[in-house]
Amino acid sequence: MKPSDTSILNYLDMPPRILLWPISEVSMVCLPAFMLMVFGEVIGAIILSILTMCGIRLFKRYFGEGYLHGVMYWYLPTSYEQFLVTPPSYIREFIN
Repeated sequence: MKPSDTSILNYLDMPPRILLWPISEVSMVCLPAFMLMVFGEVIGAIILSILTMCGIRLFKRYFGEGYLHGVMYWYLPTSYEQFLVTPPSYIREFIN
């Protein structure tokens, strides 16, 4: 293993970042923006990116970081990349 393969975080629960933003925010902002730019809607892409960034931050402020993963797990369709361990379907929330 090369030293460049290892990343050291400042805190244990600190998410990986691209420049100043977490990867989750960057991906949810850039993907729709790039798709609109392909179709020639640059102004619409900028507006959508700003609204998406504000919406994600507001959602994370009120519900927390991990809540979005739970929403995606329960409400988005399944794909070929499944979770390694699936909890029982009747348990909706785990309390520590």
